[in-house]
Formats: sequence, C-alpha cells, structure tokens
Amino acid sequence: MVSLLFTGWAQVKEVQTEQQQETQVSAREYFVREYLIGPRDLLEIKVFELPEFDHTVRVSEEGSITLPLLGSVQVGGLTKDKAEKKL
Repeated sequence: MVSLLFTGWAQVKEVQTEQQQETQVSAREYFVREYLIGPRDLLEIKVFELPEFDHTVRVSEEGSITLPLLGSVQVGGLTKDKAEKKL
C-alpha cells in the first residue's frame, strides 16, 4: 500500500470556534482529495511497512517523478487517490 502526503503547506494559527475548525478540516480534506498534482509539487511517498522505500520527490516540469525500482512515473494531472493507485 502506498500513500502520498503533500508537504510544504504553511499554517496560520488563529483562534476559531469548534464549528469553524470542523468546516476548515472538511475544506482541507476536500482540497487534498480534489487537488491535481502538478509540476514542482513536493510529494512524500510512504510504502506500508517498508520504510526503506519511503521517499520525498519533486514532480518534474513534465509531470513525472522518479522512484527506485519503478523508474519514471507520470503523476501530473492526477489526484492523490489516482496517483496512489497508479503507484
């Protein structure tokens, strides 16, 4: 099982109500599910129970990443879920 994490997001700390926090979490989850991977995105690849295969990679201008054993993999234009399935 492979999972992707998006890194490099900044967070601003604000005092919020519980409802605002729940709305923000829902919006963030939707954004992560629907976001399309693009050039220069930084992806954290985690392989279940095989930490030696975990990598952080930057998406090339052509939309691909390079991983050991897999070589070049086209992920540009894919959502997180579709990229996970492809890997």
